[in-house]
Amino acid sequence: MKELTEILDEECEVYSKYLKLAGKKREALIKNNIDLLPKITDIERKLSTKILQLENKRKLFLREEGYETNVTIGEILTSLANRDEHESQETLEQTAKRLKETLEQCKKFNDNNMALVRQSSSYINHMIKVFTKSDKSSESATYQKNAAGKIENIRLADIQG
Repeated sequence: MKELTEILDEECEVYSKYLKLAGKKREALIKNNIDLLPKITDIERKLSTKILQLENKRKLFLREEGYETNVTIGEILTSLANRDEHESQETLEQTAKRLKETLEQCKKFNDNNMALVRQSSSYINHMIKVFTKSDKSSESATYQKNAAGKIENIRLADIQG
């Protein structure tokens, strides 16, 4: 099981790099540094390719060891306990726990970044609507009061995207 632990360790390292990139992506989104996003996406693509390679390596190892490729870590740990391989079991369990924590952090970052992207997109769409709304009159797009002091011509602040 040492080889499986090494594969999972490698995956954890790749996901850790991905997590650091997620932080950079968030920073780029917040600072509106659009030029940096394609570079980050390119690195993410390379990391994804590495993850796929490691997953294929993991599946091959599991087949060679007589496991189904969709076997869970829990099932492998039980198998190791039954074979009295407690040291391998503990090492694999620690590695799996670290990988799970890293994946949870990646998911959290991705969810937050997606919320930022949606928020940014919504804001941009709203601003496009505000500035491209056809208005035949030459009136100002601000709040104005009529002679009675009542606010009229409420357009700019009331447009919702």
